[in-house]
Amino acid sequence: MRPTVSVDPLAEALALHRAGRPGEALAAGRAVLRRRPGDARAHHFVGTVLVGLGRASEAISHLETAARLQPAIVQPRLQAALALHQLGRLVEAGSSYRCVLASVPDARDAHCNLGLIEGSASRMARAVALRPDDPALISNFGALAASLRFLRRAVALAPGDAGLYLNLGNERRFRGDLDAAGDAYRRARDCGRLADGLANLALAAHDAGRLLDAVRWVRRSIAAEPAGPFMLSNASVVAKRIGWIGFAIRMARRSLACAASAEAWNNLGDALLGLGDLDAAAAAYRRCGEIGSASSWASNLLFCLCYDRDTTAKALHRIATEWARRYAPRGRPKPSRGAVSGRARVGVLSSDLRDHPVGRNVLGLFEHHREVELHAYAEVGRGDEVTDRFRAHADGWTSTVGLSDEEVAERMRREGLDLLVVLAGHTARNRPLVAAWGAAPVQASFHDLTTSGLGLMDWWVTDAVLHPEGTRERFTEKLWRLPHFYLHRPPEEAPEVGEVPSGVRGHVSFVSCNNPAKLTAEVVRLWSRVLDAVPGSRLLLKYKDWFIDEVVQARFRTMFERAGVGPERLDFRGGDLRRHDQLALLNEADVALDPFPFNGSTTSFEALWMGVPVVTLAGERFVGRVGASVLSALGLEELVASDEEGYVARAVALAEDRRRLADLRRSLRPRLAASPLCDAPGYTRTFEAALLGMLGGRLRSEG
Repeated sequence: MRPTVSVDPLAEALALHRAGRPGEALAAGRAVLRRRPGDARAHHFVGTVLVGLGRASEAISHLETAARLQPAIVQPRLQAALALHQLGRLVEAGSSYRCVLASVPDARDAHCNLGLIEGSASRMARAVALRPDDPALISNFGALAASLRFLRRAVALAPGDAGLYLNLGNERRFRGDLDAAGDAYRRARDCGRLADGLANLALAAHDAGRLLDAVRWVRRSIAAEPAGPFMLSNASVVAKRIGWIGFAIRMARRSLACAASAEAWNNLGDALLGLGDLDAAAAAYRRCGEIGSASSWASNLLFCLCYDRDTTAKALHRIATEWARRYAPRGRPKPSRGAVSGRARVGVLSSDLRDHPVGRNVLGLFEHHREVELHAYAEVGRGDEVTDRFRAHADGWTSTVGLSDEEVAERMRREGLDLLVVLAGHTARNRPLVAAWGAAPVQASFHDLTTSGLGLMDWWVTDAVLHPEGTRERFTEKLWRLPHFYLHRPPEEAPEVGEVPSGVRGHVSFVSCNNPAKLTAEVVRLWSRVLDAVPGSRLLLKYKDWFIDEVVQARFRTMFERAGVGPERLDFRGGDLRRHDQLALLNEADVALDPFPFNGSTTSFEALWMGVPVVTLAGERFVGRVGASVLSALGLEELVASDEEGYVARAVALAEDRRRLADLRRSLRPRLAASPLCDAPGYTRTFEAALLGMLGGRLRSEG
């Protein structure tokens, strides 16, 4: 008789996990739990796999069960803390890490992650401010006033661990201490993480504005071996920022080949969007959403699809509402709406309170407000001079960096906001889900590209051109129409307006300084018709440094050649120029061509400020009617076309009318300066009246 062999029921699951098949490993682990629901090792295994898959919320119950069944084993408690950390539940995660350290004082991962959670004394203070009457919280977090102590302790426990030096460098970089960050990254490099250390050095150099150094470190990181997914992912991010779009795509794909993570798919989507390959970018974002738990992929997808003329308003609405159903908390009511006493407290939530197009659009509101209080909630780490101006004029300033959406909303509720304005919610690093936690009795979306999709968002701020009566765009909010939507700040750095260049050069120069993602095949086809109708004309293309990338140039040469325009008529320009030089470039252009269905905003304003008229095609969605809104506020409706034939006719007629071009060259800047688009005090009064109207009140009369 053959002896009975005892088989570990987790053996198959562990083998599948080691083979890189986490989905099958998870199924096998759960099968063990169905047979043995009290198996602590199985709970620990399933929780660990779920954390690795980015499904931290599902992992916590398994890990806590494992910790309860085997209290002497520290690893499940550490994994549970990590899951809370991933979910942004930083207060609970910090408490869990401290419990681990109470049992194992030399647990370096707990030391390291505590340091990452409370990256500065100010972040610790914000966490305590959320629950000022909680003595346990104050006790647990009072020792975290200097997180670097925990990071340094972790390094001291394992001085050869390059990953700890990377974390230390990241914390230093977050604080803006780029020299110290560079030192830590160099230590990571010297400890064997050469490629990763160099990639992070590139990020630090880019943050410091040292683009040539960033390029050098990127090159060296790619040349280093082994080229792991972390380094490749960072290289892709840096390359996109400095305009190496083709290189960014290659690095993102190599990163995916090493480890198909949600972050890698997101980076690939970003790089492909920079190239203008909308279908491939959208597919990458969708793949990111399939395997990741973060909600940002859906915002990225919405942003991507706004460039696509074939995407219907119904489709955008469906994606936004599905995102809300998947990620917004259920059953969270807004605070009750009472009478406003004194000036209304209005919160403005944004990552763009800095030198950014949205920031420049709303700075005037902060500088001139008086009928309401404006409290800034800024997802801004290292600010700039524009950030300083926001801070100086705000009635309150709170950095939201390091806080979860729920924690930000809870702070707003505690501070008694009457109304929350969410700026550009579905764009980079913004946080529309704060509104889903019911941060204020009334909530409004401002400067977003499409509907928020949130049931708790009351208003979408717009105007009668962006959303005319009978608009076909779909949205979950009610519309609040301003007399005009845009407020622009005259650029102090602008040079003098030059003469009409075609009068000197003998040929017409069209221009676009828009993101290549806006230049779809349909845009190229229509612009080619304009170029074909104006013999000898050329098209100047400039966006940061992106149009001198070889892959970007090859894509657009091919697209224009297919539409009948030779490469000799395309003028690709590069250089991440100072604003003065960027504006001076427009002195070389006669007519600006607005892309569609995603119009320019700041690019159009800057062209008009430099005396260059803009021809636009009005679409059906908010982003496709921006040009019409701006030109209507100037009384230049004749430059707004309602169809492709009208677009070509207007652009060609303008290019051939030298007298009209000369008149516009002289008159556009003073006309713009005197228009509602540049009247910050008047716009602010109108906007304050709108805010009070949303609250059911009215603007106080002049005293």
